[in-house]
Amino acid sequence: MSGRFVVVLDLDDTLVPERAAARVAVGRTLAAVGAGDSSGRAAGVRRCAGAVAGQAVRRAAAGVGGQFMGGPVGGLGGSAVPEGAIAWGMGFRASVWAEATAGSADGEDAARLFVRHRRELVRPFPGVGAALERLAYGHELCVATNGASRLQRLKLRLSGLEDCFARVFVSGEVGVAKPGDGFFAPLVEALGDERSVCMLVGDSLRADIRPAIVRGWPAVHVCGDGEVCAGGGGLRGMARAAWEGTLLEPEGRPGVVAHRASAGDVVLTCAHG
Repeated sequence: MSGRFVVVLDLDDTLVPERAAARVAVGRTLAAVGAGDSSGRAAGVRRCAGAVAGQAVRRAAAGVGGQFMGGPVGGLGGSAVPEGAIAWGMGFRASVWAEATAGSADGEDAARLFVRHRRELVRPFPGVGAALERLAYGHELCVATNGASRLQRLKLRLSGLEDCFARVFVSGEVGVAKPGDGFFAPLVEALGDERSVCMLVGDSLRADIRPAIVRGWPAVHVCGDGEVCAGGGGLRGMARAAWEGTLLEPEGRPGVVAHRASAGDVVLTCAHG
């Protein structure tokens, strides 16, 4: 797994589903407590959770943002979020769920059910395991992800992908979130002069692809949930066909970017790959 050539991969919505999994877990929880799985009620849960989680984690740890999985509504369990967020959120999550279910369900029961359903959904996208095996041939694999340290590392363990990676860079540990230079500078320093990045793979144009282009790294945009592809195809188009395009970074630096519907479709194009 070691070598002087490196492939850097994002985690959420690149290797494992994040936003879609949270939506499914919310729907299953609402159905399980008899509150129904209406789109309006599910959207209400997400709005409450996003607001609460965003306030908590912004005060507790750098880089966590409003991640629904790690918020006070339930997430993957208390041990997966920063201590500050736990202290702030534990007393509130039950009331959020009670409000979202219009008082028809016990908030604590709903929160526990959500944790269970959300954990069950931490699994790689189809084809990711085989793709990582291909990419690891002659390359060192690294994860570069935004989030709380324990939360992101827990997701790696639950997904079964932890042993695929030689290094894991988490914004909650680095102290700065992607796309900040303060995140990528420690990554480059840790890799050292003897290693070079052959590819960065991620779903976010802002947090993954543009920072790669600025640094002269080839990039693969996984055109998944929530991002509109720069090539004009968007999520629906990219699910139908993979294609090559050119993305211009704001300062005008051109970079050739491969667009793929899934991380499972990623193939190295470097001469030694």
